[in-house]
Amino acid sequence: MSRLRRFIEERRGVTVTFLMIPDASRRTRSWRVPLLRVYSVAGLAVALLLAAVFAYSWAGSAALLIAKQRADIKALAQEKRHLEEVTSEQEARLLAMAEEATQLAERIAQLEELAQQIMEIVPDDILAASERAVPGAVLGVSAGADSRDAVAVAAAAGLPPADEAGVLDDVSSMELTGMGGGEISTEEINAWLQGYLGSLRAAVEHHDRLFLQLKWSAESYEHKLRHTPSIWPVEGRITSEYGNRRHPITGRNHLHAGIDIAVPTGTPVKATAAGKVVHAGPDGGYGLTVVIDHGYGWRTLYAHNSRVLVKAGDTVERGDVIALAGSTGVSTGPHVHYEVHVDGKPVNPRAFLP
Repeated sequence: MSRLRRFIEERRGVTVTFLMIPDASRRTRSWRVPLLRVYSVAGLAVALLLAAVFAYSWAGSAALLIAKQRADIKALAQEKRHLEEVTSEQEARLLAMAEEATQLAERIAQLEELAQQIMEIVPDDILAASERAVPGAVLGVSAGADSRDAVAVAAAAGLPPADEAGVLDDVSSMELTGMGGGEISTEEINAWLQGYLGSLRAAVEHHDRLFLQLKWSAESYEHKLRHTPSIWPVEGRITSEYGNRRHPITGRNHLHAGIDIAVPTGTPVKATAAGKVVHAGPDGGYGLTVVIDHGYGWRTLYAHNSRVLVKAGDTVERGDVIALAGSTGVSTGPHVHYEVHVDGKPVNPRAFLP
C-alpha cells in the first residue's frame, strides 16, 4: 500500500501534454492532462475491453448450450418415433432374413447338385489329387449336414426346425410359440435366424472349398486331356500295325513298336497332343525323327520324315504341324512311323487313337 501511495504522490502534479498541429493556416493547440487521469482512463478502457470479451464469451457459450439442448431434444424426439416403429420394422427385417435364408439354402442345394455332376465327369484319380492340393474340402458333405446345427438352435429357442432342404416351414406366417407359451418374441426369432444363417454361412464356406477343389480338378483334367495323345498324326492307309512281324528289309522277326501310315512325301505330320519336343533330328534307322514328351509318363515318336519343322525345347499343342512325311532312314517308301511310349515302354498306339 505504501508503495502505491508513494507512486501516486510521485506522479501527482505530473502532466502529459497533447499537441494538435494543424496545417500552416491554423495555430497549434495543446492540452495538459494530469498523468494520473491518463492512467485512470487507460485502466477504465482495459476494464471495459475485458468486460466486453467476457460478455461475448458467455453469450457464445450460452448459445452453444442452447443449441446442444435443442439438438438433444430433437434427437430424443426422433428416437421416440423410431422406438414406436421398431417392432414392425424388426419383424419386416426378420421376414427378409428368413426369405434370404431360404434362398441361400436352395442355392446351396443347387450348387451341391452341380458339384455332384462335375464329380461324375472328373476321374477319381484327378479328384484324389485335387483333394490333396486343396485340403479341407471333403467331397460328398451336403449343405443339409451343415444345416443340421440349425435344428438344435431352433429346439433350444422353442422354434420350428427347417425342413430337409434347409428351407423354413412357412416362416412368413410367424404363427410361432415361445418357450413360455403364447406368441414368440422377435428376439427369439432373431436368435433362431442368426443361428440358422450361421449354419448356412458354414455351408457356403464348405462349398467354396468344394468348388475350389473342383476347379483344380477340372483344370488338372483339362491339362491331362490336352497332353493325352488322341488324334492321328496323319490320315492315310495303315501298312503295318503294332506287334511282332517280319522286318520287310532284314527279314527277321521283331517287335514293330508302332503303326506305319502310308502318305505322300511332304504330308504335314501333326502332334497328337500338347507337350515339349525332346528330340528333333536324325535317329539311326528312324531317319529324321521327332519325339515329344507329354508328361504323365507319355511320349510320342514320329519317324522317317523328309523334313523336321521343330527343334528340341519347343512347346507344341495338339494339331501343330511338327514335320513333313518322307522316307528317310530304313524305309521302303514314304510313310509315318508313329509310336506311343508309356513310362519308357512302347504300347499299341491304337489304345490312344479314336
